[in-house]
Amino acid sequence: MPSALTAASQASGIPCVNFSTRGVTQTLWESRSTIEFKPVRSLITRFEFYYDKSDRNVFLYGSHAANLQETASLQVIYLF
Repeated sequence: MPSALTAASQASGIPCVNFSTRGVTQTLWESRSTIEFKPVRSLITRFEFYYDKSDRNVFLYGSHAANLQETASLQVIYLF
């Protein structure tokens, strides 16, 4: 089986009440990008990048409040 490379992207805006910030009403946006590589049938590698944004400072950047959060992850999945 030849190796396969796929990519996907998704974005959404969701108005919500965030209970972790004592009921502050906010609008959240999320964007996610994924690159997946399957070098052999039983192995999947995946890189994902998340970008979260709010119209309020509800995220922490170190010890400072921020209105955005960026997260990157690398996954290696073995199928058996």
